[in-house]
Amino acid sequence: MRILKNRVMNILNGIAVTGFLLAVCGPAVASVSTGHNVSAGSDTRTQPSEAVTSQVQQTQTDNSAREAAVWGLSDTQWQQYHDVMKGPRGVQSPGIDPVLALGLEAASAAERRHMAELWVKQEYQRVEKELAFQREVDAAWKRLYPGVLPVNMGRNAAGVAHDTRGRLA
Repeated sequence: MRILKNRVMNILNGIAVTGFLLAVCGPAVASVSTGHNVSAGSDTRTQPSEAVTSQVQQTQTDNSAREAAVWGLSDTQWQQYHDVMKGPRGVQSPGIDPVLALGLEAASAAERRHMAELWVKQEYQRVEKELAFQREVDAAWKRLYPGVLPVNMGRNAAGVAHDTRGRLA
């Protein structure tokens, strides 16, 4: 986002310089100084805005490709995910991840299988990271607070499950 903001600011600064040079010195100086083609009859407002639009679109395309790659998806699948989330699935499950959304809305068994395998691989990696961190938390607890239990259910800990006939909730 910061890169996009800087690009837009640079382009807007270029637009301002082009307009100033065109007004003060004429089209030849404006063209040489800014690198933009400016003719006497040209509309300087549309040329730079087209450049801004083009650069913004390119940045959005680059961002989409990066986001798709993070999830292990192709550009086409990333677009399908956005299309899925514009429909009922986006209302029913607004925070759902792209792979799960595509798996749930798959058009074929093969597509569903592919998304399921991708999802399982990603979940495996996520869980491994969380378990590794939990092991470090447990070790830190033992180092920092030896002899203190991380969770203490109180004096009636044994009776909690019995009081509710085996149910905790």
